Amino acid sequence: MPLAAMLRSLIDNFPKDRRLEIHIFQSGIQPDQRRRICEGWPDFCSAQWVDVDGAEFASLPLWGRMPVSTYFKLGMADLLPERAGKAIWLDCDMIVLDDIASLWDMDLDDAPLGAVQDTVVPFVSSPCGIERYRELGIDSSAEYFNAGLMLVDVGAWRREPVRQKAAAYLRQYHREVTFWDQEALNAVFAGRWKSIDTRWNHNASDPRINPPASPAIVHFAGGLKPWSYRTRNALRSLYFDYLDRTSFAGWRPEPSVTGAAVELYEESGLRALMYPAENLGMRIVRNLSRR
Repeated sequence: MPLAAMLRSLIDNFPKDRRLEIHIFQSGIQPDQRRRICEGWPDFCSAQWVDVDGAEFASLPLWGRMPVSTYFKLGMADLLPERAGKAIWLDCDMIVLDDIASLWDMDLDDAPLGAVQDTVVPFVSSPCGIERYRELGIDSSAEYFNAGLMLVDVGAWRREPVRQKAAAYLRQYHREVTFWDQEALNAVFAGRWKSIDTRWNHNASDPRINPPASPAIVHFAGGLKPWSYRTRNALRSLYFDYLDRTSFAGWRPEPSVTGAAVELYEESGLRALMYPAENLGMRIVRNLSRR
């Protein structure tokens, strides 16, 4: 359902006079679900389902809630067709609110990717950044990007090669890794990526950050997903607006005591004060889950 809602938002805000070619990296989505996701799509867009063998990434570190599919983006240069020289990566926990073709038209100025600086981990030296940045020769002031949205020079990734470099980093430093594929990409591209406007990846889960006047993409990063708890949060309601334009229309999470507590926690403003403690708790879980 999150994938269906994200893709519907992408399509509904895309210019009708251009072509949209969507490649969905997946493992385990059955044919009937694929049909439901693509139901009612207009003629200007197409879907290519790319089956990825999760076993290829099984040796890479994981902890907590994250499935192995978080690593699929590392294989982008190999999984996309040879003719693809450029791509936009979108995580499925996003809602697109603007014409993404304008992002596509952006000049990368010879950088291998464009992305938005992360709000939770703004620098490689920040907590949960790259623990061994000194050992890797990375300056402490190097900015750290969120990998949920990336404008990618696929040709440059093939020449690097990114997948092999990222996997080597993850295997060598697996006991220190916090944010999986994102950390590996920041280690590979430290100081070499182009920063783009924050409206293209607004973290709706960070209560310390006010949304831009016109966010282009809302990102439900972290564990409080809109499909997990039933709350009246305005940004999370965008998810259901677009879900209701898919074959999953009308679905809502069941009301729960946990959902009511989350809503109270957020609306009271307490979460903004407690957010550093949330991050500390996350780091503790990471440390306990190391393998």
